[in-house]
Amino acid sequence: MDTMATTKKVIYSKASDYRIISPTGAWGGPTTNGSVFVELYVERQLHPQEESLVVDETTNAILPGQPIDTNLGREIQAGLILRADTAFMIGQFLIQKALLAGFQVPEDDK
Repeated sequence: MDTMATTKKVIYSKASDYRIISPTGAWGGPTTNGSVFVELYVERQLHPQEESLVVDETTNAILPGQPIDTNLGREIQAGLILRADTAFMIGQFLIQKALLAGFQVPEDDK
């Protein structure tokens, strides 16, 4: 059986709410219906609600004090629900692009 082939032009456009994010991690897993759910987050140290500064009474210069212990926060930037095959395809795409960008697979992960 002969296969007919044709060329299709793909035109990309951006949604009105398009934005670039720079996630530092992801969290998620399979859903009950066989999809893959993932949330992309930015991990950062949370700033305290308030802090006390030690100030030189003569110069008003802030003197070094004790560091304030703060918690770590993960701000979720976006959530994705993907079909399993789409999640796999995107994963392969990202690995390929990371290798092209110079990522070296650690020896213990090979």
